[in-house]
Amino acid sequence: MIRHYYIIIFLLIIHSLVFAQKEANIWYFGQFAGLDFNSGEPVALTNSAMSQYEGCATISDSDGNLLFYTDGMTVWNKQHQVMPNGTGLMGHPSSTQSGVIVPKPGSNNIYYIFTVPAEIGNSGLRYSVVDLSLNGGLGDVTSDKNIYLTGPTEEKITAVKHNNNFDIWVITHNWYSDEFLAYLVTSDGINTNPVISNVGTFHSGPDVHGSMKVSPDGKKLAIIVRPLESFELFDFNNTTGVLSNTITFPPNYDLPYGIEFSPDCSKLYIGKYPNGSNIYQFDLKAGSPQAIINSSINIGSVSNQHLGALQLAPDNKIYVSKHDNLYGDNYLGVINQPNIQGTDCDFVEDGFYLKGKKCIWGLPNFIQSYVMIYFTYMPNCFGDSTYFTINNPNAVDSVNWDFGDPSTGTQNFSNELNPFHIFSSPGEFTVTLTIYSNGNSNTITQIVVIKNSPEIYLGNDTTICDGSFLTLNPGSGYDSYLWQDGTTDSVYIVT
Repeated sequence: MIRHYYIIIFLLIIHSLVFAQKEANIWYFGQFAGLDFNSGEPVALTNSAMSQYEGCATISDSDGNLLFYTDGMTVWNKQHQVMPNGTGLMGHPSSTQSGVIVPKPGSNNIYYIFTVPAEIGNSGLRYSVVDLSLNGGLGDVTSDKNIYLTGPTEEKITAVKHNNNFDIWVITHNWYSDEFLAYLVTSDGINTNPVISNVGTFHSGPDVHGSMKVSPDGKKLAIIVRPLESFELFDFNNTTGVLSNTITFPPNYDLPYGIEFSPDCSKLYIGKYPNGSNIYQFDLKAGSPQAIINSSINIGSVSNQHLGALQLAPDNKIYVSKHDNLYGDNYLGVINQPNIQGTDCDFVEDGFYLKGKKCIWGLPNFIQSYVMIYFTYMPNCFGDSTYFTINNPNAVDSVNWDFGDPSTGTQNFSNELNPFHIFSSPGEFTVTLTIYSNGNSNTITQIVVIKNSPEIYLGNDTTICDGSFLTLNPGSGYDSYLWQDGTTDSVYIVT
């Protein structure tokens, strides 16, 4: 009998959600127009293959590299070529939010394109699957195309991350109903049984144009209700998908269309396009529902123009599409400081030149979480250095960190953009990040959970005979495994 002594090296890799950072950095919209935010300031793009009247969507990778874009009917890859099987999707040129692109959580290759039709479209909410591993990495639309989910829907669709910062909610509204439907997209795919909230106005009538948006923090939802010449605001629970606490604004906003939240989620903006084409700001921190309604301020208008979509961008500004009845416009409007109360938010009618390309009604529809500044951290094991990363550092002038760990003295604070901290104990810590940008400040708090290092037990020392084997099993409940020979199975066979 031969006695073997094995020292088995076992490494538990702590799971940390490392969120994407620059998926909204490339925009394509309107008549061959585009923007690139990768440098921190927008740069006009003139290489688009798309001419779209209203809704569209674009997606980039976490480094800000274009992956593909769509008008809800055709899909173009990063080389501006139509993807194989990339035509015939069931959006529409006159759908306010014709589509939105949602990555499958946990996958680097699978993306869903959700589409909604124009007006009261009986074709309803549908999705198609893009697989970027196909066609040499340029992507194909697979045979899972135009899969029906619900209908008849309005031409409204929005998306935001779940409270776990991993899964994604996709939300629409059915016509001739008071139904909001929230579909959860997870690593298992699309849950086709939506969370239904019967709340707010019963939507009917022929004109259902206008946008719907979730606030970047996932706490509020706002929707244009054109038959009322108004809009509504709700609380949104991004854990359960439930909407509640309706605020219905008075019918003082004829033909409203675009709607958007400020980066710090304290302000709401809407645009209405006849009779002056004005943009209104509302203070969501004003207090009671009536106080919020009464906080309305006209922050600007465009002359002889129609106001289209409003879209928050990675530079923390809101861009405004506009045009006259016949032609697009070579300029986007810009709300330069949307967190600021009143006209000091600085709306500029001709705020950004599109280098001869034109906006019309629509701007790209994104997962709203992509345009919010937030931070991530890893790892979260006691005794390790925990590293903090801001998702959009280009929009930041300076920062202050408070790690919520006062027993570490001066080490509890940092002015570094991407600092690290060694926490004094396992447990929950409230980390506060204050961001300074363009003379304004924004404070973000997040609970950081520091876990004890795992105690791994592989069993007693064991003697085995030549030709025999022993299975080492540390047990379940870990995220991943790494043995000394590089294998990653949950068990290890000793021979």
